Amino acid sequence: MREDSPIEGKRSPESQGVQKQIGLLTPALILHGYTRGIFPMAINRGGDIGWFSPDPRAIIPLDDRFHIPHGLKRALRKRNFESTVDQDFESVIQSCSTAHGDTWISEEIATNYCDLHRLGWAHSVEVWAEGKLAGGLYGVAIGGAFFGESMFYRLTDASKVALVALVERLRARQFVLLDTQWTTGHLEQFGTLQIPKKEYLKLLREAVALEKKVVGRAVPSAPLDRFSVRHQQLASPARPHEHLCHPQAQEDRMTQSTIIRPFGKSNLADELRLQPGAPSHLHAA
Repeated sequence: MREDSPIEGKRSPESQGVQKQIGLLTPALILHGYTRGIFPMAINRGGDIGWFSPDPRAIIPLDDRFHIPHGLKRALRKRNFESTVDQDFESVIQSCSTAHGDTWISEEIATNYCDLHRLGWAHSVEVWAEGKLAGGLYGVAIGGAFFGESMFYRLTDASKVALVALVERLRARQFVLLDTQWTTGHLEQFGTLQIPKKEYLKLLREAVALEKKVVGRAVPSAPLDRFSVRHQQLASPARPHEHLCHPQAQEDRMTQSTIIRPFGKSNLADELRLQPGAPSHLHAA
């Protein structure tokens, strides 16, 4: 969860990612990656996708090690901001994609995360000032884990307020893992930790096996190492200038279902289908 782009060395496919062609990314594949400790990012201006698994991995503690800087505490006491959840996901991800210049949020990334939002897996926190969007963040929730992706601000402290609002919500709902991928100076002031990949994967396995919720019904748990992903039809790229979260745009892209199949004992049903018209969370077909 970053306000600035990782250094180019981290973004190169040779260092931590495996390059893919444009047009192969799907919501099911992204979820599959998160449960295995990897996540996608665009790695060049052409929109090619790399998969990354940092070692060490940065996490934000959800216990008393989470630290709110004194200056931010003063800003929070002034109550100049109002925070909401899942009120304007599209504006948040579009703002994140344009706020930082060179960005890892390509059109294909934005399209798929909007689909994940419609399906109940991706969530946004919005921060408002005088009725206008001042900042926010977005990420993905699986079980008791939240994977922070990006944040932005238009007014000073707005993204920090969004992070505090997220942590408060995750604490209240007994989440156990807030993954921020890499650390930055911006995040270190909140007590961000870096842990070895082996330790992270252990925490991940435990977290995704839980059933927690960000909003609405419980977020489905997803045991690690139990998914195979079968794509019946590849999603087509979004048309230029279309609203990525608009239902018709999603139906045009997702003309057939994508299936996640768990193996062995699982907290999920035998098949979870991502398809147009599905309820806000995945459910047994």
